[in-house]
Amino acid sequence: MGKTSKPVTSPLNRAAGLLLVATLLAILVPVQSTYAVLIASDWDGDGSVVGSRSTPEASGIVGGLRYSTDEGGMSLSWSIQLNSATGLWDYSYAIMDQDGTRIDPHLAHLFLQVDSSVTVDNFHEAYQDRSFALTHDSPQAWTDFGNVDFPNPVYGIKMNPGNDNPVTFSSPFEPVWGHFAIKSGNASAWNAALEDGLEPTWDTTDFTNWVPIPAEADPIPEPSTLVLLGVSAVALAARKRRSR
Repeated sequence: MGKTSKPVTSPLNRAAGLLLVATLLAILVPVQSTYAVLIASDWDGDGSVVGSRSTPEASGIVGGLRYSTDEGGMSLSWSIQLNSATGLWDYSYAIMDQDGTRIDPHLAHLFLQVDSSVTVDNFHEAYQDRSFALTHDSPQAWTDFGNVDFPNPVYGIKMNPGNDNPVTFSSPFEPVWGHFAIKSGNASAWNAALEDGLEPTWDTTDFTNWVPIPAEADPIPEPSTLVLLGVSAVALAARKRRSR
């Protein structure tokens, strides 16, 4: 009985298989679209991240009642910097009327989106030296402020800043783009992207509709990168075959 020959797999066939796997991964592996690390142009020369958003919606914030543009509007500004002594990021958020004065009456609630990796087990590590009280001792999936509904549910923490404005805390998590919301009485406001529940993606270049939040940024390769890796493997194998 003759020996059964084993099929010979050429480098080209192996590379084609890699391309198929890469393409399947591109389809099946979700893009890390929830968070997008701040782009270089957002950093100041001293290594800090500063900026602001305001009403009307075109400027990044949707406001209702006394926070609406017709009633004067409001703004949220931030200053975020890596503390070289502690290794933590120091966050500060100031919520102001459009004339630059602190919102009055005091803030009933400030909501910040958090990374899904933040749980009751590591929450206090994620938000250290807080200037605010919390309504709950861990992040939750929120749909409303009680008497004010969010346009879309979002996972985060709800604070009671009171007269603590600016709101400050330190975190080992770097700033990435996400959602926020505030409430005083029946008046409320949030970032424009929360209106449609939109998250920044790999292709996002305009982040006007989000604000910086602390999150564990651990980006995975975007699908196009995976496909390019597969294409490169095929091209390399084909080149080797031609050179023989």
